[in-house]
Amino acid sequence: MGSTAKIRFDQEGQEILISFITHVASVLNNAMLVIRLGDANSSLSNALIQLKEAQAQLVQSEKLASLGQMMAGLVHEMNNPLTFVMGNFEHILPYVNNLQKLINICLMEFEPSVPKKVQQMIVDIEYEYLKNDLQSALSDMNVGLDRVRRIITDLTAFSAQDRGDMHKTDLSQIIDSTINILRYQWVDTVKISLELDEIQHIVCNSGQIGQVILNLLSNAIHSVKSIERPGLISVRLYQEGQSVNIEIEDNGIGIPEENMDKLFQPFFTTKKIGEGIGLGLSISHGIIKRHGGSLTCESEIDKGTLFRIKIPYKW
Repeated sequence: MGSTAKIRFDQEGQEILISFITHVASVLNNAMLVIRLGDANSSLSNALIQLKEAQAQLVQSEKLASLGQMMAGLVHEMNNPLTFVMGNFEHILPYVNNLQKLINICLMEFEPSVPKKVQQMIVDIEYEYLKNDLQSALSDMNVGLDRVRRIITDLTAFSAQDRGDMHKTDLSQIIDSTINILRYQWVDTVKISLELDEIQHIVCNSGQIGQVILNLLSNAIHSVKSIERPGLISVRLYQEGQSVNIEIEDNGIGIPEENMDKLFQPFFTTKKIGEGIGLGLSISHGIIKRHGGSLTCESEIDKGTLFRIKIPYKW
């Protein structure tokens, strides 16, 4: 084609033209095959990612279902002895007070000449310290039992949420229960601020929404524990038009900009080995999406992260 020489369409010219056209056709065919192969590889990669995500969510759902059943049984077994102990403890408090009254009356009757054996016993058992410390110990036990009762109640409510269907749900109760379940992770190191508006109950799968809140709160707690300043997590619940919003904001380490696009991808995690496998946010995103809502994130390094859940009302 670049030749300036005249080509006669004789036998030689026809052979050159046929050879050229054959070569061009081969090049074009190869180019088309490469394009089709690229499209096929792209489709296959997307299908593989979706398959991995579906498989991961299925495995996690099965694991959580089994864990939920086990937890429900465990909570039930723990509740029986706890009820027994608390029932008896209610009687122990007045019993101790009555015995204390009896001892005081006896000592008053002996005065001013308390028998030497009684005086010696008072010294040996450190009666004054014992009397005060017993009341303090009983008070601490009462607080501890009440805390255990609250944990059992919250676990019972949390395990009963996942009924697998859509029903009207009090999101405030789910948030409170989830925070109490995670209490051992944050109570000594993190302050949690609640701003929960009174809103209408929303139709949703309460177990799945509880799982999302659990995942986001766990991530927030992990984030603020990595900073030197006091950790603060704010949880907000409010209605916006025909949707309900849940915001979980922390003042933790933040998320690098280059990781923002990967947050909801399966198996993406910045945690150390053994601390997470990168499924929490992916599964949470899928759950909210199936509810017709959205899960978004805003973050700034060394300032914190905000996750916002938006779920539409369904009547």
